[in-house]
Amino acid sequence: MGTIPITFVTRGNDLASFLSLFVVACCYYVYSIPSLGQKIMNICPVLRCGRPINPLIAFDRIALQFLCPAIAMILLQIISIADPGGMVVATVLLLHSSVVLLWAYWYVSAVFSSQKQTLHDSLCGTIVIVKRT
Repeated sequence: MGTIPITFVTRGNDLASFLSLFVVACCYYVYSIPSLGQKIMNICPVLRCGRPINPLIAFDRIALQFLCPAIAMILLQIISIADPGGMVVATVLLLHSSVVLLWAYWYVSAVFSSQKQTLHDSLCGTIVIVKRT
């Protein structure tokens, strides 16, 4: 429902829709720290030292969150234009499967992390804390 305006503007072009969604998400998460969902859940991303994150770190976090979906989207575009049944399609499908597994690990890793960090939190040096009321 929320992507209908973006799809209307991009006229069904998947890559343009994805890039538009990326830009909107980056703007939202960079300028709205914490986000509405984080406010509702009473959580906030901070640096490991406890200081609030700055807009550059917020951008890095959202860009890293879009990394696996972006690679998956590019690989799907390659599959759609490649010769069916060729070695390229088989190789790209294998890469795509690997990216999907990495994407799953990206978030499941928080279950096993001592500080409950996802991969993008580890890479950006951030943690998500529960704010005291």
